[in-house]
Order: sequence, then C-alpha cells, then structure tokens
Amino acid sequence: MNFFNYSVMNYNIKQSNGISYLVAREGELLIGDEQDAVDLIALCGEENSDRLILFADNLSQEFFDLKTRLAGSVLQKFSNYRVKCAIVIPPLLDKGRFHDMLIEANRQHSLHFFSTLEDAEDWILK
Repeated sequence: MNFFNYSVMNYNIKQSNGISYLVAREGELLIGDEQDAVDLIALCGEENSDRLILFADNLSQEFFDLKTRLAGSVLQKFSNYRVKCAIVIPPLLDKGRFHDMLIEANRQHSLHFFSTLEDAEDWILK
C-alpha cells in the first residue's frame, strides 16, 4: 500500500493508493455554522481531494442539537458538493434523535458516522 501523510494548520493530508483525503485535527472547532462547512469543502478543492474525516470535537454543540438544523444543513452541503465525509464520534453521542439521524445519514453515499478513525479511513478509501 502506497501511503503518505503531511500536516497543514488544522488538518493532515493523507494519501493511500492514489486517493488523498483530509483528516481534521482533533480538538479544534472547525464547524460552527454552514459557512464553515462550505469553507472546508473549498479547502478540499484546494487540496485536490473530495474526501474528509472530521471528529466530534471539530463540530459545535449546535451540530448535535437537531433543533438548530445545523447538522442537516452541513450534511446537505457535503452531499451537494460531492465531498465524501466521515465523522468519528464517541458512542456516548450516538443516542436519542441524533442516533436516528446517524442511521439515516449512514444510508447516504456522501457521509457516514463511525466510532473509530480506522473504520472511517476504511470507508473513505472505498
């Protein structure tokens, strides 16, 4: 397997078998509103990639509160711009109405939720 990795400000760029993807750094808030998602999509384009991995702590608390509709708006942006996005979240966040949204999102091609980075990377490389 051909693999390389290099770091830029808030993310790492990884490549495996000719597929490059961005992996956000954990602990940095990257999406607080819809425009932040658009900015990440543009960043993917700048890096010649259509694949992105995010972590729960890259997302604001509003993302997990479905009443704000932020999660739906962000997921729609990734779908519209055809950016394949994997989000790694701890199992404790996979509950209630958010769990229902997760199940629905995982039926889509453009976005999936995972409990481990390894599972997210396996999916993002398919």
